[in-house]
Formats: sequence, structure tokens, C-alpha cells
Amino acid sequence: QRLHSSGTELIALRSAGFNNVDLAEAERLGITVGRVPAYSPHAVAEHAVALVLGLNRMTHRAYNRVREGNFSLDGLLGFDLYGKTVGVIGTGKIGLIFADIMHGFGCRVLA
Repeated sequence: QRLHSSGTELIALRSAGFNNVDLAEAERLGITVGRVPAYSPHAVAEHAVALVLGLNRMTHRAYNRVREGNFSLDGLLGFDLYGKTVGVIGTGKIGLIFADIMHGFGCRVLA
């Protein structure tokens, strides 16, 4: 109701599901609801792996150090993912692809 009274005509969701929007009420108020009907589960899983790698190798810290002119590697070494155990909560499309990629790194995957 508040959205409608403020002039909102469109709710654009950046998700595939509508579960957090009352569609019947939106329709009654004349508010269009849009979503992302399809996305690349590979892209999402690969992004999650990139985040894991960035955290493991402390890329964010290294970036900040270089900006300050500090090229020291102290405290930036991380560890090998090979042989580590990775837990995956949720084995939908994205979770299964993520698990497969981590398996390719030689990780033991619990899903």
C-alpha cells in the first residue's frame, strides 16, 4: 500500500522467485512485478569460487598493501585448497556446480 501511495508502478526483483512479494496485492494495486526468470547457475557458482579463492589468497589485503606501496608477502600466503573439505549447503543447480568445481580443485565435498 505504501509503495502504491508513493507512486511506485514497478517492483523489479533481482531474483528468480516471487516468494517475498504479495502478487495478488501488487496486481490489485496495479503494480507490475518483474524478476529474473533465468540466470546462469555456472556464473553464480564460478563467482562463489572466485570469492573463496580471493579470501584464501587474501587478495583484498594484497590490493590494499600495493596501493600503499607495500609489496611484502607477510601474512598473505593462504593455503592449498587441494585435500581440504568443503561443505555445501543447498544442492540445487548452483550448489551442485559449485561442488563440482571444488571437487576439481581436489577438495573433499560434503553436500
